[in-house]
Amino acid sequence: MILKLETENLKSTNYAILKGSYAESLLPSTKYLDPRDQPCKWLGAVLIDLLEQDTEESKAALKWAFPRMAQWLEPGIVDQLFAPWIEEYLELLAEQENNRNKKTP
Repeated sequence: MILKLETENLKSTNYAILKGSYAESLLPSTKYLDPRDQPCKWLGAVLIDLLEQDTEESKAALKWAFPRMAQWLEPGIVDQLFAPWIEEYLELLAEQENNRNKKTP
């Protein structure tokens, strides 16, 4: 039951819109998750909520948060979790390099 309420509250931004405060906008999606007990789940809920808000403030918060989180990940974890992205990126780089080589006589 709590998980269902968490999901419903993640999509709710009415409280944030009414209050107009970024700090208070974190409350609706996190009231069932205690960041002291479940910091990773709490952060995940906050990030999803910020993404769904789609405001300039929420975009700025995500732009601030993502690089900081990425710096703490072990390279092996990145390789495992994002292998498809990495492979696609490397393929695009190779394609771009091939196109450059074809244009240069």
